Amino acid sequence: MVSVCCLTYNHFEYIERALKSILAQKTNFRFELIVHDDASTDGTTEIVGKYAEAYHGIIKPVLQHQNLLSTGTGIYNIYTDIVFPKAKGKYIAICEGDDFWTDNNKLQQQVDFLECHPDCSLCFHKVGILKNGETNNDIYEAYHKNILCGRRDFEFIDLLKDNIIPNCSVVYRNIIDKFPKIFSNLIFPDWPLHLLYAEKGKLGYINKFMAVHHEHEKGMWNGSSEVQRTKSIIGFYIDLLNYLGETYHPVIFESLDRYTQRFQPSDFGKDFEVAYAFGAIQKQKEINQLQRDLDTIFRSGSWKLANRLSRLIKYFTR
Repeated sequence: MVSVCCLTYNHFEYIERALKSILAQKTNFRFELIVHDDASTDGTTEIVGKYAEAYHGIIKPVLQHQNLLSTGTGIYNIYTDIVFPKAKGKYIAICEGDDFWTDNNKLQQQVDFLECHPDCSLCFHKVGILKNGETNNDIYEAYHKNILCGRRDFEFIDLLKDNIIPNCSVVYRNIIDKFPKIFSNLIFPDWPLHLLYAEKGKLGYINKFMAVHHEHEKGMWNGSSEVQRTKSIIGFYIDLLNYLGETYHPVIFESLDRYTQRFQPSDFGKDFEVAYAFGAIQKQKEINQLQRDLDTIFRSGSWKLANRLSRLIKYFTR
C-alpha cells in the first residue's frame, strides 16, 4: 500500500532513529521501505545493511558505490530517476535519514485520509523542529500561520506562495510517471516535488504533530548561508516562471518580492538569474502602480484618457 522512501548520506548519528520510527508504524496494510544511501563514509551504509538483513522483504536498500551528488546528480533526480521508479505502493511517504516520525499511527491516519478524500493528491501534517538538542513544536505553525489559518485542505496556489509541507510529513499518491528535468539543479528537492503532485489535486492537512524535522549544519539546506538559500529560492521561482503559465506569474512575483526585499542585487554577486529576478519584480511593481493609477482615472470619469493609458500599458508590458 505504501512505499516509504528514505534518502540518507553520512547520517550515522541519526539513521537508526529514522529507521526505527518507520518500522514502528502500526498499519492494517503492508508497506515497503526503500533506503537510498549515497555512498556514505561514516558507517551509515553498514547500519542500513544490518537493518535490511533483519527486515528482509520490508527494507529494500539502494546502495551507491560513488557519491552521486559529487558527480552532479541532484537530490531531486535521485528521487525522480532512482527511488520513485522502485516504489510499488499506491502511496509514497518520505522520511529522510536525519528526520524521524513520532506517531506510530502516522501512516495509517494519512492513508485513511487519502482513501476517504480521492480529490487530494497528497496529505501532510504538522512537525516539530529539532535544533541544538531541543524540539520546538511552535516554529512550523508560527512560520506558516498566514497560510494555514486553521484550514483542513489547500490548493496549488497556497503551496506556490511558500513551502508549507515539511518533507517528513508528506504522503503522495503514486500517480506521476515522468518528472520534468527543469528542477534538477536545486539544492532542495521537496518543494518542486510537492508542487508537481499539487498539480494533480488538493492538499489534505492533518492538524497533528506526527514527525520531527532535524535542523543541523550537516544538512545541505541548513548548512547553507541565508544568501545561498535565498539565491536558490530565486532560481526556483525563475524556473517556475518558465514552467507555469502566465496566470501564476503575479503570485510568483509577489513571492519573489517577499524573499528578496531584505537584500540588494549586490548581496548575490554577479548572478544573471538574481539580476533578472530583481528586474522582473521591479517591472511588476511598476505595472501594478500603473494599473492602480488607471483605476483611479476610470473612477474619476476620464474615460478617453483612461483608454489611451490602457493601450499604452498593454503596448509596453506585452
